Amino acid sequence: MEIQDLLGLPLIEGIAYINSKGISTRVIETFSPCKKGIFKDNNNFNEPYIIRIREIDNGSIELLISYF
Repeated sequence: MEIQDLLGLPLIEGIAYINSKGISTRVIETFSPCKKGIFKDNNNFNEPYIIRIREIDNGSIELLISYF
């Protein structure tokens, strides 16, 4: 599996793979437009999914995740 293969996976699965490779991550959250006004603490959100991956440097990546 390559890092780009993680697109569309649930965050939990993606983080497990990334951690097994020893890569550090930074996670940025975004919300679908229909739920923008609702805070995730209300438990109205499903599991977050990885929607974008960006390499920061050789040893770290940035994941953009969204709650649907």
